Amino acid sequence: MPGETAAPVTALGKTGTPDPQQAFIPFAVTVSAVDSNWNLAATAHDTLDITSSDATATLPADAALSGGTATFSVTFGTAETATVTASDVSDATKTANTGTPTTVN
Repeated sequence: MPGETAAPVTALGKTGTPDPQQAFIPFAVTVSAVDSNWNLAATAHDTLDITSSDATATLPADAALSGGTATFSVTFGTAETATVTASDVSDATKTANTGTPTTVN
C-alpha cells in the first residue's frame, strides 16, 4: 500500500503505515512474491487476483508477476477502513496476503 515500504528480513516484511486513500480516486498497489525471509523472489511469474474488503471497490483483472512484482490500480468506493488481498491463482498452495487496513476518506 502507498506509505509502506518493503523490508526484507523483518517480522512483517514491510515498514511504514498505509497512507489514507480517497474514495473514487485510483491508487497503485505493488505486490511482490517473496521467500520466507521477505526477500524478493524475482523468478516468480505467477498470476495474481486482487480482492478488497470494500465490496464497492473497483479492482483490476488478474495479472502475472514480472520479475516477481506487479503493480495494480485499485479504487475504493466507500469511505471506511478497507483492505486489499493478493491471491495466487496459478498455485493454490501459496498463501494469500491481506495488506494493512487502510483509512478511506
